[in-house]
Amino acid sequence: MPIQHRILASHAQGAEYVRGAYQRLRSHGSTGWGQVRGFLLTYPALVQGLYFFLTGLWPLIDLYTFQAVTGPKSDLWLVQTVGALVLVIGVVLLVAGYRRQKAGEVVLLAVGSALALATVDVVFVSRGRISAIYLLDAVLEVALIALWVHAWVEERRSKSTAATASAVPGTLTVQNGQAPAPLNRVG
Repeated sequence: MPIQHRILASHAQGAEYVRGAYQRLRSHGSTGWGQVRGFLLTYPALVQGLYFFLTGLWPLIDLYTFQAVTGPKSDLWLVQTVGALVLVIGVVLLVAGYRRQKAGEVVLLAVGSALALATVDVVFVSRGRISAIYLLDAVLEVALIALWVHAWVEERRSKSTAATASAVPGTLTVQNGQAPAPLNRVG
């Protein structure tokens, strides 16, 4: 590759990096809340994975305190089975979050499990079968669903902004690390 093409590619890559960094900074803000918001929107799987990991582990390691907070249970094996399943979902989401994966399967597992747990919480609290403290869990589950939706909307918005910026006439777009070949003008 001739030196001119490498320089053009280097400048274009640098410009793309700066544009992306500026967009992330602008969208998340530089305040403490902006940084927290940025983390939540970037890593929704880590957030939900940690919550599920801790709430799933709790009845497995200390059934006494779990029942002290959530109320007495008659089928302790069922409590621990649900805890184990929630723990496994939490581990899967933690791994996905660590890898920054937001594949459809990950989002389906995250949103589907949060929706299922929130529904169970609301239905069985309303029937008087479980303690009203489970409504707090339902609120947190709905908040997790909202976080996933918001992260998806923000991701779509940033992709749209990036696509618009690269389509601006007079800008150089680098693809596959290569600058486009210079135009041969006849005239």
